[in-house]
Amino acid sequence: MEMIGLKESNAHDMTAVARYVLAQATKIFQLRENWEGRRGGNFIFAEAKTGVPLLSVLLGNVPMEKLPKYFQFSLEKAARLSRNLEKGHVTSAESTDVAQQQFGGSILTDPDETGRMYIMSFSGLPEADIRFGGDTAVMLVTAVLCRRLTMEHARVYAERIGNQLFETLFIACDTTPQNPRAV
Repeated sequence: MEMIGLKESNAHDMTAVARYVLAQATKIFQLRENWEGRRGGNFIFAEAKTGVPLLSVLLGNVPMEKLPKYFQFSLEKAARLSRNLEKGHVTSAESTDVAQQQFGGSILTDPDETGRMYIMSFSGLPEADIRFGGDTAVMLVTAVLCRRLTMEHARVYAERIGNQLFETLFIACDTTPQNPRAV
């Protein structure tokens, strides 16, 4: 089965990698401010031009009352990044507006073999301070491990928004024996 731009096997593999990266993030950052109880969220893979989701998956453990919020936030982040592509944005963190509850957590992928670009979006981890954006760090590492974004581009994105969690999370994921990197 193939969804537009995403084969079912790729969706399964990408979800497995995102689940793995999320587990590593919650393990290594659990003592950081605002991370207590954060163990999951909603992951979206969307078409970049429109922001329309091709895949939406709940990852980790999310309290029932948070499900609608995380789903809505992940959709909003992808749609907002799609709208801001013309401005040269590559992450939703570049248009963060805490007062409007618009946070970072979505990133633009590199073009695939057909030239299409996608947005990977996540909501569930602390993101109010973009320097310590968990959602963004999880998406950057997931994109690199899934070969949807080069390490060079991921570093540029992280530097551009000042994300200080990306490198630490990437090293933790890249050196863990359980790394599901076969994507």
